[in-house]
Amino acid sequence: MGNVIVLHAAYMHPILRQYVSPQELTDITKRVRESLVSVAHPSSALADDIRIFDYAADRSGAREAAAVM
Repeated sequence: MGNVIVLHAAYMHPILRQYVSPQELTDITKRVRESLVSVAHPSSALADDIRIFDYAADRSGAREAAAVM
């Protein structure tokens, strides 16, 4: 999960963005989120991690960029 958050941060950076494909970032984000949801309980620390993960994904704008492509 941490590596995907770092990729979202790189995607937000004006210089590093060119090295991160929004489509691939969206795909890996979806797969990691699905795996977290499959094992997380609503009151677990993983549930908090999922919320942090969703925030990073929404903030980066990669999902919207992939939809335009």
